[in-house]
Amino acid sequence: MVLPKKYRLVGKLEIEKVFKKGMVIDSNFFRIRFYPNSLFFSRFLVIISSKVSPKSVIRNKIRRRIREIVRLNILNDKPGYDLVVTVKSASLSLKYDQLKEALIKELNRIRR
Repeated sequence: MVLPKKYRLVGKLEIEKVFKKGMVIDSNFFRIRFYPNSLFFSRFLVIISSKVSPKSVIRNKIRRRIREIVRLNILNDKPGYDLVVTVKSASLSLKYDQLKEALIKELNRIRR
């Protein structure tokens, strides 16, 4: 399954707002930027640079995994945020369960 369109963060102005005004959570595997929105649901964007992996197959695999984790576990837990998840190269070595655990742990820090 894919992440429904209404939960995707799109649009240059909205993304720039998260980067300029948003807060940052930094970990070994991700950098998560977030900014409150006026909606009753959260929107997500996953960024993975070609510096992380030059192979698009690997980048897309990580991107799909993160979107699936968000779809299954996080969509209803974080109402009202725009989130940009930037993937770091250390996350390439993680299995799905480890990636899920690390992402959920970092996203739970937003609630505090």
